[in-house]
Amino acid sequence: RAALFTGGPNGSAFPAALVGVFESNRRLRGATLLFTEEVVGSECVGVAPNGDLLMLDRNGFVFRATPQQRKGGALAYELSKERHYVGPGRPLGFHVAGEWLYVCCSLKGLLRLHLG
Repeated sequence: RAALFTGGPNGSAFPAALVGVFESNRRLRGATLLFTEEVVGSECVGVAPNGDLLMLDRNGFVFRATPQQRKGGALAYELSKERHYVGPGRPLGFHVAGEWLYVCCSLKGLLRLHLG
């Protein structure tokens, strides 16, 4: 009877050493969470040609957020009330190409949505 064990000559150390690019850091501690109450389970994010953020949530809704300059030069985003629905079916990803958004959907396949 053969058994597979981690470590040794045929495997990596267990637990893996967190060194180099895998080393713990604090880079994300200063990150700002955006739209946590409005966009449920964001699957993808893309940038439209005009700088707007496009987000696709797990329920099949497409959201748009426009960049806004704040005091002190900080950049913030204002979420548009307009939404597009590409469901049902779980979105698997999307790509922004000019004024078009291409969405890969688990039930419908590839969809094309005009952003203008």
